Amino acid sequence: MSRITPGQPSDAVPIPQAVSTQAHAEKHPHPWSSQLCWGWEHDWCPEGWQCQFVHGDLQYDSPLPEPARLPELDEARNSDESISLASDSDATKVEEPPPPKVRHPRPRLNEVCRKARRKQCPWGYKCHRIHENLEYDDPVDVCSPDNETVALQNDKPPSPSPSPIPVEPRPIPKPEWSVTIHEHIRLKLDHGFIIQDIQTGFETAWLYIDGLPPTIRESTILTLLTPHGPAEIKSVSRRDGSALARALFEDHVDARNAAVSLDGTKQFGGRTIHACLSLTPEASGGNVRDTTVVIEWDAPSVTAYGGFRTLEQAQTAVASTRLPFRERNVRAAIFEGMPQVGMYTVKYWNLPVEVYQDKDALEELGAPRDLMWDLLTYKSDKEAIALVRRILGYQFDVKEWEPVEGPYMDGIIQVYASFESPAVAKQAAEHMHLRKPAAIKGLKLRARHLKNLVFRVNSRVFTRIRGDLCDLRDALTSKDDKLVIVPRTGDYQIRLTSTDMKQLGKMKKDFDAVLRGDTVVMDGKAAWDKFFEYPAGIIWAKDLRRQYPSLDFYFNVPLRRITLRGPVHLRAKAKEDIIFQIKKLRSRTCTTINIPGDLVAHFVAKQFPRLREELGAANIHMDLWTRTLVVHGSAHMASTARNAVQAVRAVRRPSSTTRSSCPICFEDVQTPVLFRCGHAHCRGCLREYLQAATEARFFPLTCLGGGGQCTEAFPLGCAKDILTQGEFEGVVHAAFSAHVAAKPKEWHHCPTPDCPQVFRTAPPGTMLQCPECLTRICAACCGESHDGEPCAEDDSDDEQAFRKWKDSAGVQACPGCNVDIERSEGCNHVTCIRCNTHICWECLATFPRGEGIYDHMRSQHGSIGLIPFF
Repeated sequence: MSRITPGQPSDAVPIPQAVSTQAHAEKHPHPWSSQLCWGWEHDWCPEGWQCQFVHGDLQYDSPLPEPARLPELDEARNSDESISLASDSDATKVEEPPPPKVRHPRPRLNEVCRKARRKQCPWGYKCHRIHENLEYDDPVDVCSPDNETVALQNDKPPSPSPSPIPVEPRPIPKPEWSVTIHEHIRLKLDHGFIIQDIQTGFETAWLYIDGLPPTIRESTILTLLTPHGPAEIKSVSRRDGSALARALFEDHVDARNAAVSLDGTKQFGGRTIHACLSLTPEASGGNVRDTTVVIEWDAPSVTAYGGFRTLEQAQTAVASTRLPFRERNVRAAIFEGMPQVGMYTVKYWNLPVEVYQDKDALEELGAPRDLMWDLLTYKSDKEAIALVRRILGYQFDVKEWEPVEGPYMDGIIQVYASFESPAVAKQAAEHMHLRKPAAIKGLKLRARHLKNLVFRVNSRVFTRIRGDLCDLRDALTSKDDKLVIVPRTGDYQIRLTSTDMKQLGKMKKDFDAVLRGDTVVMDGKAAWDKFFEYPAGIIWAKDLRRQYPSLDFYFNVPLRRITLRGPVHLRAKAKEDIIFQIKKLRSRTCTTINIPGDLVAHFVAKQFPRLREELGAANIHMDLWTRTLVVHGSAHMASTARNAVQAVRAVRRPSSTTRSSCPICFEDVQTPVLFRCGHAHCRGCLREYLQAATEARFFPLTCLGGGGQCTEAFPLGCAKDILTQGEFEGVVHAAFSAHVAAKPKEWHHCPTPDCPQVFRTAPPGTMLQCPECLTRICAACCGESHDGEPCAEDDSDDEQAFRKWKDSAGVQACPGCNVDIERSEGCNHVTCIRCNTHICWECLATFPRGEGIYDHMRSQHGSIGLIPFF
């Protein structure tokens, strides 16, 4: 039946509603967003139909997902969900399909909105932080180890969906965290800062095969390598008479086995090939070569004698040679022998060839009145280099020939020649040393078999460290040790050379100190004290900077280390001052006061700020990990701290913590961070918890809920979000140190003092070389290489005396890390300070977190075995 609106003539023809809808759709399409307009909710949006967000009092013709709106708007709109189509005979009700449910994804940040708590946030679902009074379609993932979502608990149950749509659960990805520390060590981490895998600089998967036929194919090389493991040929360098292949194995163990099996063997028709492991340039920071010979001789130059009338003029001429002259370091001295050119004669060495017989050219060098010239040695440096190359090529197969391009500031030509093996290089050096080729007027050649290390430094970095490099070069005393700077296109090549590998390692360490900074080390570890984290320490550091203005000081609080940059002699003095200050701080009396766990929150909130102000922030420290108060200072300061602790003991202890309370501070959670297990923590408490882990080195890190019994791993993503980059790296370093200390049979430290590199236990006979200090290591005793001498047996007199002392002193090996430990006082509950293993001293049984150890001692041994304190 047709309906007639008021004021319409009786003979008016009713218009079908469908036609009206079609005409209306062209004028009022649905906005592009299904979100409710925040301005319309507050009665000030003037856009109306043109607004890009939904207005609740407007009806749109094109149905789209309904926006978020108020409940009263839902009731008003539900009555108009269907449209009736009128006809002359009857009316048919056509219902459109219900619009899909509006989704409200979780916010981007994992924090509760503080303004929303005060009911001041106008953004609602658009807010980047969590609103506790809103329900999100995706559960709020605050800190989940495996990217699982965890919903915040609301007081009211979620409203049931009228037509739930089954959603297939998404697979939970397992994140992989890879971190590089100490320049050469790559770690794979799991949640809780568990070390899953370690790849050190000793464990390179790169293999170099030299001595191959020059026409060899990559498929033939793979046939040779495949029996040892999957490998890929990265490059083949073809030279005169041989080829060098660079292969990458999937596993470093396969690469090591291939090197041991193939090195020195005869392949491809009797050719001797050499296989060796090599570090990638990214990992080593330089390429080590021990198949290189350096050949040196005097560059083309001329010697002149200048005559002066007075001694003052002669001395002025000598002083003028302190500056470079035409890209040469000319030397000069007052000469008293023959020939005598004037009243005072000055002899000039290392003059460039182009000034020969040119008196006016020496105007810059004192303008001598008369000149006498020695005969030229030879004119062309290129012809001399080619001649030496031919002489060497008669006897040896030169793989690489690298002359150092001029200008020759010191008047010395240097050529670096590489050979097939170290033995061939040694023979070539002996063959060329002290030869006198006639083409260079009988000048002596000087040849030495070198170990050299090559670096490339960009122009910006070179400009910053140029002065330090010159100081480092001047500090070299041996003629066999050299630091050569070679300009290149866009960068500089730094070449360190020495005849001794140990000395080369020392030079590399000094170069790294110039390039990256010199770390202050004390007792084999990075020197540090918490004093440097407080205002008093910061003021002391400023005074130190004023005392050494030429040095750059970097006090890295997260990594707990001090780095210096600048001249070598000043760095040594500054190190002594820093170490003296640390020893002075450690000599202070240290008092540790235990605080009950349920009183920590009240103590930190009420008494600790007053103590910091009264005793000094640098003298008092609160360790939330062990819940202890550490006081550095006199007995009066310790007594003041004890009185403060006694003042909070009268506070009523809560019988149990609620789910909304933080398990660290036992108060209501502030800026909550929710773990997958459901326990919420204060963001600030978690930060202090992670910082305390850096000192305590107790890993893996877990949730502290459930009275400390929760085993949920601390999510790495959460730690990354809470900490700064430096603080996160500090926790990773602590986890790595704890992991290595807990496995002494698997991991060993480089024998060089202060070197942070570690290596795995290797089969005897394996040659290891540290990627940082270049020290060669004996795999049998884990000490420095014996250079062909037999390894010293462990059963020496010192070892026998040590074992005898262990048996008499009751020293036992820790079942966790195998380090020798001794109990001097207390009960039989012993905690290893290296790996934090809780041990029963009687039977050496271990108890994770110390749980049940006292019941075990009473039931199995009758008592806890107290030793009197005296």
